[in-house]
Amino acid sequence: MNKAPLPGYVELVETVADYLRSAISEISLPVAPQDGDETLRLKRPDVYKMRLPDSHSAKKVVPYIIVKFVTAIDKKAPTKRTESRAVLRLIFAVFGVDEEEGSMSLLELIDTVRNALLVDTWIDGRFKLDKEAGSEALVYEDDTAPYFAGEMMATFEFASPERSVNYGFNEEKRYSFDAFETET
Repeated sequence: MNKAPLPGYVELVETVADYLRSAISEISLPVAPQDGDETLRLKRPDVYKMRLPDSHSAKKVVPYIIVKFVTAIDKKAPTKRTESRAVLRLIFAVFGVDEEEGSMSLLELIDTVRNALLVDTWIDGRFKLDKEAGSEALVYEDDTAPYFAGEMMATFEFASPERSVNYGFNEEKRYSFDAFETET
């Protein structure tokens, strides 16, 4: 019996990044002028996994979101299935022509992501936003104008691998020590 592989940390980061690309598809934000630019350009924020491809060019790729794995825990209570949770840090960066506009653009981007996660809750049917753990947003107060940054922390729940034993009675039946249940 072939089962789909259980989700892990890599799949979580990739799936959330893909989800965010869709959630922010209608947003266009200012791009920092580059050498020779005469007009202000707008673009949808890029979404990166774990880090920027080149951290030395961070100002050149603004606006963006980075989906970063922070920590995870697998917990198991007696007679219960293992519960897996992972915390992701979503890092936001935008450019603004003036400080009020830049700050509000950052807040709009964070709010769009927050609302999408709270409405959908399940991402790809495999990762669930842990509303009990809550999500937390923060706007960095550093004076970095015309660049503005912030972050959001969110916890996701997902399936865990469970150990099972085949006693040889029936090739299709497996017994799980972890759940004290039979699986077919």
